[in-house]
Amino acid sequence: MKKFIIIGFIVALAAASVLLWQHFKHPSDASIRRQLVGTWMPTSSNTVTVRSDGSYKDVHTNGTIEGTWRVDGGVWTLTITNISGTFAGVRVGQVSSFEVVQISKHELAGHLIGGPAHLLTAKRP
Repeated sequence: MKKFIIIGFIVALAAASVLLWQHFKHPSDASIRRQLVGTWMPTSSNTVTVRSDGSYKDVHTNGTIEGTWRVDGGVWTLTITNISGTFAGVRVGQVSSFEVVQISKHELAGHLIGGPAHLLTAKRP
């Protein structure tokens, strides 16, 4: 009887370990790429449209930023290729990278690499 209890405990522990690993692992690059495509609202005053061709358009009340994007190693990198409007401290060629912490159909969360330590989020409109 003890033998069955020990085996049952080991199986339960292994199953719990697998579930915890699945819960805490970062999403794959392919999963991030697939789920990024579409429109996001990082704030109430702008929308970012991410296209499957590797381009994006960030529309603000004071103008538009366009560029290219890629995902590598769980990091979403955006490079600005065109600016129309007035944006202080923003320039063509500027690169921003975000470590994607979580992504789903409705929410995106990540850390700006080299930026503030807080979590940045976006939702679908």
